[in-house]
Order: sequence, then structure tokens, then C-alpha cells
Amino acid sequence: MGAGFLAAWLLAMGLVLYVTGWKRQVAGEASVRLLWSMAVLLALLHPWPVRMSDHIVMSGSALGATMIAIVVIFTARPLQEHISVLLSAALAAGLSWWSHYLYRLDPVMVVVAPEWDAPILIGFIASLLTERFRYHAAISVLAVMAAEIGLAGQAAGEVAIGTLRWWDQTVCAVCMTRLLWNIKYGLQLSWMKMTSIRTRARGGN
Repeated sequence: MGAGFLAAWLLAMGLVLYVTGWKRQVAGEASVRLLWSMAVLLALLHPWPVRMSDHIVMSGSALGATMIAIVVIFTARPLQEHISVLLSAALAAGLSWWSHYLYRLDPVMVVVAPEWDAPILIGFIASLLTERFRYHAAISVLAVMAAEIGLAGQAAGEVAIGTLRWWDQTVCAVCMTRLLWNIKYGLQLSWMKMTSIRTRARGGN
């Protein structure tokens, strides 16, 4: 599978679901205009790399996505939600780096697949600790970015961040987060429904 194919396929599937009535499940409160604006902006920035250090080069799209994610997290309100999102991002970043680091130490240390383990961990943390699409996307971007920067310090030679393969990981993390959040939300609704039925049954008795 070529680099960028997974991201393109996931985005295409998300678009199909979005326009066929699954708006809340796919992107929560985000509007079509906002999503398209972000996509166009990042696509325009992608061809313009930025050198972050002697051996780290970041694409314009990755830098733009990171800046947007930072703004989203630091403008979260109220304070309790802001702290929750910030801690979620830090925890997801740590676990993402850890999964990649273990795989580099020993390729046997894989749960599902090398390209899936980190997005699954990010999705689990983000979906469990936060509720909104904007936070899910921001945490995913920052977690993948932080893991790549952490691993870059151990690499020999120049490291490129924001490649199409990097976007595969990031989009996969966002999709995994939304999938797990929808499962969590469905379980919560089922539990509330069961509780309501039991309460009515007891009242009837």
C-alpha cells in the first residue's frame, strides 16, 4: 500500500458517511465549511517544508495542523476541560512514542501491526477522556507529532515529519478515536436506556 493511500481512503469513507446522514458520528459539531477550509489550508501548506532543527524537517501541512491543534487545546473552556484535554494529549503522545520505541527495540513487540498500534492507543485515550471532535483531532495530531519528534532524536540522519506516511498515521488515529468514541457513546446510551427501563419497572411494581 502506497504512502498516503490509507489517509485518502479513510477521508473518502468519512466524507461518504458525513453526507449520508452520519454527520455527528463522523465529525461531531464541526461544520462542512470548517472541515473543507482546514483541508484546503493544509493541502496548500503541504509543499512548503520548514526546517525545525539540523536533522528535522517538517512539512507545512504538519506544522499547520500542529499549530491548529495547539490553539484548540489552549482555548478549551472551562478550565477543567482544558486540563483534561492537555493531559489526554500528553498521555496519548507518551503511549504513541512508547509503542514505536518498543517496536524499534524488538520488532516482535507488536499487538496488531506496527502502523496500527499507536493509532489504537491514541484513539483509546482520546475517546475515553474527551468528548468533542475538535479535541479528538487535536490530541491525535499532537500525539503523533510528539512521538515522531521523540523518535527523531534517536535516528541517524535527517528526519522528515509530515510526509504522506505521517498523514496515514494521523488520519488513522483520528478515525480510530471517533470509532471508539461512538462505541463508548452507544454503550452509554444503552446503559441509560436499561437503567430507565428498570426504574420504570420498579415504579410500576
